[in-house]
Amino acid sequence: MRTPRTPARFFNRRFLFRWAALGLLLCGLMLSSAACSSNEQATQAKPDAPEEAAKDKPAARTINEQSTEVLFTYMDDKQVYQTVDTLDEVPLPYRNDVIVVDLKRSPEARNSAETVTVTDLERRDERGNCVLRQEPRARFEQSLKLKRKWRLQQVAPGSIDPAKVQQLAKDLKPGTEIVLYSTTWCGYCKAVKKLLAEAGVSFKEVDIETDEAGMMDMMAKCQKAGIQAGGVPLLDWRGQLISGYDEGKIKQLIAAEKIAKP
Repeated sequence: MRTPRTPARFFNRRFLFRWAALGLLLCGLMLSSAACSSNEQATQAKPDAPEEAAKDKPAARTINEQSTEVLFTYMDDKQVYQTVDTLDEVPLPYRNDVIVVDLKRSPEARNSAETVTVTDLERRDERGNCVLRQEPRARFEQSLKLKRKWRLQQVAPGSIDPAKVQQLAKDLKPGTEIVLYSTTWCGYCKAVKKLLAEAGVSFKEVDIETDEAGMMDMMAKCQKAGIQAGGVPLLDWRGQLISGYDEGKIKQLIAAEKIAKP
């Protein structure tokens, strides 16, 4: 005969089932909560990364005549640094090597002890803004001292045949005119042109970057005179070569020219 199930046994089994279901539900909720917490932390961490990167690498500034909170430093011919507030205050001979100091950034952020931000005021981008570049401070300062010593801007000779230059030097005849070898961007060249123009001196200008024959002519003259060719301006004053921006020498030649032609 089948023994009937007692209410107590039925209650205990139903009670266990309920607790097991409740336990599974709690485990599910805990796992879901942990996953949400992990997602929130990941979501919060993502925006911080670009912010930190932006702090480490700030956007480059646009530098032009309207820029504010910026200083411009150049080295004069006495190898003394001068600092001005605007681009227009930088004198012609020194506009090719100007240090740009962004006052919106601290010296530490600029790493000013090791590097400098440099621009050539005679070379702009298509919008007329300065083209900035980073250079090691020690190397830049050493190179700038040499430029100021010789008052020259270095120019690459390009693919000039040395044999042709040597032959041209042998065939050179004494000069009878005043010729200025220059480039469009050279500050020292512009200073020489201004000096000659103010004195009313007629001269021929040769851009050695666009005139290959003119470049060869300049190199041949330097070779014959025993002068190292590698920079501008070079002024050929009727056969006498003046390398670099030698203001005193040029003024002497201008004065002698005026005496010879009363």
